[in-house]
Amino acid sequence: MSRFPTTLVLLAAVLLLGGYIVLVERKADQQDRRQERARRALRFEPERVTHLRLATAEVQAALEKEGDGWRLTSPVRARAHAGEVARLLDMLEALVRSEVITGREQREQNLTPGDFGFARPRARLSLRENGREMTLLIGRDTPLGGNLFVKVESEASIFVASSNLLAGLPTRVDDLRERRVFQGFPGEVNRVDVRRPDGLLQLARTDQGVWRMQKPFSGRAAYAAVQNLLDRLFEVRVVEFVADTIAAASLYGLDEPSAQVT
Repeated sequence: MSRFPTTLVLLAAVLLLGGYIVLVERKADQQDRRQERARRALRFEPERVTHLRLATAEVQAALEKEGDGWRLTSPVRARAHAGEVARLLDMLEALVRSEVITGREQREQNLTPGDFGFARPRARLSLRENGREMTLLIGRDTPLGGNLFVKVESEASIFVASSNLLAGLPTRVDDLRERRVFQGFPGEVNRVDVRRPDGLLQLARTDQGVWRMQKPFSGRAAYAAVQNLLDRLFEVRVVEFVADTIAAASLYGLDEPSAQVT
């Protein structure tokens, strides 16, 4: 009979100890997260960014969030590569302050931002989150190489970052453009029109998921053939962006196309 209360006491002690350990670990984890966040160069949430601007020697571009995607607004209006934009935002969010040179230290050593390459920065990245705009400047390489001097435009402090930051920036506007011709997924399509000079092929999917041919005649379509067509259409990618307007469509045979797919 005396063992049962002893067992309960030991069980309660184990539970209390376990709870204490979990509490301590959680507190330490929260503290580590706060310290990591405090070291970040730009404190923002990528999913809340609505505008992004990039200026380097090779690229001058502005992007704007549109629904769940992104669009280039300058130098050309076009769909942006959402994955590339997400990569840039993640890279900026992960950027941490290391080897910080405060404004006071700069004054004590008679240094100015221009001495670190910020009079003419090699890159300028600006983003807007909930109406708040932040701009990051990339200056010259550090004397020992392998790193860069980086600065938030509105702050006096300068810090050091890996040269991977500059290497990770796009070198062409086309790198920011969406190369998929058709957006979405084949399973979301409910109608396909293929127009050629000799006539129109029109396919439509019923509410039950059955594909039917509506033109040039009516009848049930081969599901596998339609699916194969859709898969091929959604695999089409832009190889090269030749022109940004259709003003010279006749030069490319687009005034009288051999096929038009909708």
